[in-house]
Amino acid sequence: MSKLQTNTIQHTANGSAVYTLPQTDGSAGQVLQTNGSGVLSWVTLPSGGLSVAQQFRQTGTTATNGGSNYFTSGWEKADGTAQNGFGSFADPSSGIFTFPTPGFYLVTFQSYFEDAGYSTNCQVKIQATTDNSSYSTISTTNFGTTNDNSGYNYGTGFVTSIVDVTDVTQVKVRFAVYSDNSVSWDGSDSQNRTAATFLRLGDT
Repeated sequence: MSKLQTNTIQHTANGSAVYTLPQTDGSAGQVLQTNGSGVLSWVTLPSGGLSVAQQFRQTGTTATNGGSNYFTSGWEKADGTAQNGFGSFADPSSGIFTFPTPGFYLVTFQSYFEDAGYSTNCQVKIQATTDNSSYSTISTTNFGTTNDNSGYNYGTGFVTSIVDVTDVTQVKVRFAVYSDNSVSWDGSDSQNRTAATFLRLGDT
């Protein structure tokens, strides 16, 4: 390797190549990056680990009876004992969750219902849009209760999906439930009963 001028070097070990160095020193911890044409620049490596981890929960109950519904209101960030999250994530608007930055997100949703009778076909769903308009179910599970007990019956569903958020104005999610009979999907302002979790895994 030989010096050509102040900010260029020549590499000859495996064929001749000339690299142009930055005019100034980088910051502590930065590394050199090539543009593929021999021009080098200082860059900061992305930090490891998650950059967004947030949980939201329903504070009240939502009823379904022979149809579907999704949770348009009543969401809060989980803030009970030892609960917290990090990374910017706005509260949903009319039940629609907008991601803070593009990336791959692991999205999970859980909900349980209670009813005095029984409901044999219940569903919890993650629904997504890529045009900020039309929603499709991307994850669902079926469950139910079959016995008409003297007290309350309970059933729980859990769904998960990785969502590729290429555009935060277009890619959004919401959460829906269905039951074939009358049930109440439970909420709480101190426990995660009906709740959604968002973990940003990395860049898209």
